[in-house]
Amino acid sequence: METVATPWIWAGFFAFVLVATALLFAAWLWQHLSGTAGPEVAREKTLEYLTGYLIEKSPPVDNIFVS
Repeated sequence: METVATPWIWAGFFAFVLVATALLFAAWLWQHLSGTAGPEVAREKTLEYLTGYLIEKSPPVDNIFVS
């Protein structure tokens, strides 16, 4: 039986999957770069990736409050 909450549950699940995938990629990126280029480069590049991800996710959240 489908209720009004069902689409919101699926949307929350997919949002969680997307964020979890981005964080897993960031962990892999840090691990890979730490072994090949050193921990300082790994930290810098991973932080750049996460900052870019956060900036790209911010505009859709901003549009929720625009009527």
